[in-house]
Amino acid sequence: LDARGLLLAKSANGWQAEAINDVVLFGRTRMHPMDYKVYCDGCFVSSYRSDGLILATPTGSTAYSLSAGGPVVEPTARNLIVSPICAHSVHANSYVLSPERTVTVQTEKTGYKPIFLSADGGRAFSLRNGDAVEIRRSKYETKLVRLSNKSFCDILQKKMLMGVLGHEE
Repeated sequence: LDARGLLLAKSANGWQAEAINDVVLFGRTRMHPMDYKVYCDGCFVSSYRSDGLILATPTGSTAYSLSAGGPVVEPTARNLIVSPICAHSVHANSYVLSPERTVTVQTEKTGYKPIFLSADGGRAFSLRNGDAVEIRRSKYETKLVRLSNKSFCDILQKKMLMGVLGHEE
């Protein structure tokens, strides 16, 4: 059994969820740029104008986060990954933070654009303009059954090869 960390996300207006892969903030169509400000333990880290923002666990780093240009993080690590989706800036970076950090995302305060939040691709929850979402490591873990003795690097190489070539060798 492999222990995997979860994320705990809470919004100011009552939404709360845990996620094994990711928590995603996005506009109505996921192709509508929004403005997000990211804080780590109360200190400003970055602002993004992007189609969305992914906060991922290491388990989720090889899914949607990777597709959005985020880093690959070994699943047994305990980090928190922040990656913009199609950022409208060449200077938009992903961040890999330690598990003790609390990330707060402040959503756009102007306009009437709808903002949504989803955990692990589940039902989208609507936020109000200017709402803040707090994401941290959950006190809970989940256990996943490992079906082979292949290393993370072997599995990653196979996934990447399949992604590039579209088939297994």
